[in-house]
Amino acid sequence: MLLTPDANQVREYSLPNDTDPKTVFLIGSIDAAHLAKIIDSTEGQDEVDIYTRCLQLAQFGLKGWSNLGNEQGDAVVFDAAKHISSINVPEIGIRKALNTEALELLKPYLIVIGGQVYRQNTLSPEQIKNLSTPSR
Repeated sequence: MLLTPDANQVREYSLPNDTDPKTVFLIGSIDAAHLAKIIDSTEGQDEVDIYTRCLQLAQFGLKGWSNLGNEQGDAVVFDAAKHISSINVPEIGIRKALNTEALELLKPYLIVIGGQVYRQNTLSPEQIKNLSTPSR
C-alpha cells in the first residue's frame, strides 16, 4: 500500500554542526502544484538555478524556528505576524511565505533549509526503491 504524506506534517531539523542549544527549524509541506512550479521555474536546459530553488523552497516550506540568534547573540524569536506574509504566486494563488526580513536572517542557511524542504516534499530513496520492486 502506498502512503500519502500528511500535508500538515511539520518536521524539526537542526544543522548537524550546530552547537547546543541547537536552532530548530520547522520544515513543512508545499502543495503539489506550487512545488512543481518552483522546480520547473528553476530548471534550465543545461543547469539548475539551485540558489533560487532553495530560496523559494525555504520561503514557502519553512514554517518557523526556535532558538535562533543574531550576530550579537540576541534571540530572534519566530513571530508569524512579523515573519510571514501572504504572497500571490502567479498561476497558483495566494500562499503564506517567509518575508524578506526572515529570508535575510536565514541567508547563510537557505541552501540547507531548502534542501530539507525538498526532502520533506519528495519520495525518499527507500520509497523510490520500494516502488520499483515488483509485487507478488
